[in-house]
Amino acid sequence: MVERIARAADSHAFFEKKIRPVLVEHCYECHSSSTEKQGGLLLDSRAGVEAGGDNGPVIVKGKAADSLLIQAMRYNNRELQMPPSGKLPDQVIADFETWIENGAPDPRDGELVSAAVTGMSIKEGKDFWSFQPIVKPEVPKIEGNAGFIRNPIDAFVLRKLQEKDLSPAPTASKRTLLRRVTHDLVGLPPTFVQLQEFLADDSPDALRQVVAELLESQDYGIHWGRHWLDVVRYADSNGLDENIGFGNAWRYRDYVIDSLNADKSFRDFLVEQVAGDLLPNATPETITATCFLQLGPKVMAEPDVEKLHLDVIDEQLDTLGKAFLGMTFGCVRCHDHKFDPIKHEDYYALAAIFKSTKTFGEKRNGAIKFWYEHSLADECELEELKSVDAALKEKTAAATTFKNQEIAKLRKEAREKAVDYLVACTQFAEGSSLEEVAKIAAGFELHPRILHHCRLHLEYHRDDSVFAAWHELKSQVEKLREHYSSLFENAEAAWAEALKADPKAK
Repeated sequence: MVERIARAADSHAFFEKKIRPVLVEHCYECHSSSTEKQGGLLLDSRAGVEAGGDNGPVIVKGKAADSLLIQAMRYNNRELQMPPSGKLPDQVIADFETWIENGAPDPRDGELVSAAVTGMSIKEGKDFWSFQPIVKPEVPKIEGNAGFIRNPIDAFVLRKLQEKDLSPAPTASKRTLLRRVTHDLVGLPPTFVQLQEFLADDSPDALRQVVAELLESQDYGIHWGRHWLDVVRYADSNGLDENIGFGNAWRYRDYVIDSLNADKSFRDFLVEQVAGDLLPNATPETITATCFLQLGPKVMAEPDVEKLHLDVIDEQLDTLGKAFLGMTFGCVRCHDHKFDPIKHEDYYALAAIFKSTKTFGEKRNGAIKFWYEHSLADECELEELKSVDAALKEKTAAATTFKNQEIAKLRKEAREKAVDYLVACTQFAEGSSLEEVAKIAAGFELHPRILHHCRLHLEYHRDDSVFAAWHELKSQVEKLREHYSSLFENAEAAWAEALKADPKAK
């Protein structure tokens, strides 16, 4: 059964989604203006499809079964089977049948555009859903159920119910109503006190008063701010290869919450987040708002810095389109968008603007980049910071000098006792713990860590001619220790036997 496509926009979307990709993948290699056309047929333009080839027209609009293109795709004719690499799936052929039965709508113009993908026209873009102005519709006039309609919204709800032959639900109890409204506005259930006060209030404005109080609550901004933070990919860390924490991300979170609680206009909300630092009267609040651009995952260890910057711009534009325009920009990095009114040129015009945005700062940790952070300090705080930095610099220099002096002193003492260290090293194996080494070092009045490292150095450089004599002496010491240990053990055994034979010998 052939599908019917109702609107022109839908038919064009069907072509771009179902037809053009198949033509590009399976047909353009032999039937496009960029190649030597075969059979006199071009399929990379509307004019080429309508003109047909050496065998005549390839489509008969409205009649898929009579179209030469469908016959070739169905492999019904042994002499004409396309594409020659193999029959396409039945669903793909069915899509082409649907396309032809609906008049073969083709958004491509008469030019030979080869495999290039063109986007929506300006006229089509003006009809895009997210560009439609907000209107105040006329309130429906409903007959019957007059008691249900208490405000204009109820009239719209009742009309839809009647269209579906449904009846309104029973009126909610005051307890249920309070629970619903508190969950909707602040995301929390009502407290016991709130519930008791609402149940006891019989005035007609009881619910209105509760709603007003909830809208003034700090929890209102916290609850609804979460939805915006999800849209703008808020997180407290970078999240990709180097998951570095965003130490000041909470400032942006609080900005969003405060903006909602202050009932800030959406226009100001938008401008501050995109260019808050460039406003004539920029404040710490508007500057904080630009964290909107700073958030998001970044490959901080990307070795190609230029690629990193362009990838970040792409992510910023994509978020901008989704958050403020209801559009996806990601596809336009490579070609005109097929389903949103944004072209290749528009994307790079915006990208050029964002190229001037300073996303990364001068701070680096090896190959890892860090984001730029705008200073919110005033002149007095900056002057105070200078004195703090000067004092810190002075103390750091003093600490460095003291450290260098102590290291030099320790190095001098170690060199003067080099012989003692070498002798002490004969007293323990290279695998001894630092605790064991410390006991030996105390007997020689040596530094335990230096002694420990000295022994390891001797072991790791066993083949070094400088230390060959030490290893030879060490082996002799081991032999002497083994010899005298054996003599001592034999003497103890002989003494024990003598005591057994003559206890008085003790």
